[in-house]
Amino acid sequence: MTFGDVMKDIKPEDYKKFKTKVAKDMIETCEKALNISITPYIEEIEIALPPTFCRYLNTPEGTPYGYMLEKWDSMIPRTVQYLQDQPFDNFYFCGASQERGDGYGCAYYTGEKAGGLVVKAIKKEGK
Repeated sequence: MTFGDVMKDIKPEDYKKFKTKVAKDMIETCEKALNISITPYIEEIEIALPPTFCRYLNTPEGTPYGYMLEKWDSMIPRTVQYLQDQPFDNFYFCGASQERGDGYGCAYYTGEKAGGLVVKAIKKEGK
């Protein structure tokens, strides 16, 4: 994983070669870390880097999940403030960009959490 403007020196005509190298390096790193072989089993692979996401998804700086969290706006402050940030009683936000950051896992987690809080509130009110 890399951060920053790693694409700034990559010319459009070199994009395919560059993204193929990045994918190859990532697969090799995974194979070494897990002591397994993946490469012979890959029949088809689609490689996408920030320019691809930016072009097709129109996301900020080409990120597939939104944006990188800052220290002041990261998991700990978001978790501490979660209930205080709700606009009114028994209304809970859920989605891919919540207290744990961005992504599918966050969407699942926050959906389950919001549902649990609603059930808890209903039980508390005795309905």
